[in-house]
Amino acid sequence: MAEAFLKVILDKLRWLIMEGLGVILCIDEEMRKLCSTLTSLQAALKDADIENSSFRDRVQNLRVPAYKIDDILDECSTHASELKHTGSKLSRYSPQNMLYRHKIGGG
Repeated sequence: MAEAFLKVILDKLRWLIMEGLGVILCIDEEMRKLCSTLTSLQAALKDADIENSSFRDRVQNLRVPAYKIDDILDECSTHASELKHTGSKLSRYSPQNMLYRHKIGGG
């Protein structure tokens, strides 16, 4: 189950990276690091002993952050769609993008 959810998150993240949203929002490096970390986690889950109770507990503890990441990526997808539909080539320093970066950063 965790592997499948990670695949969904990674697919969204990779799509956003390919669309260049990270560059526009000045978060490309962070997105790439997150993608690398999640890919490593996915590989570890494939090799892990799911029957081990302490491991299951650790995986359960990842649920909340994983859902938050998924929510943030959904917001980024929405933002990317809005940029495409408006035909806007907003600068990374535009007020809208700066406010959006602040919002997704939790600030």
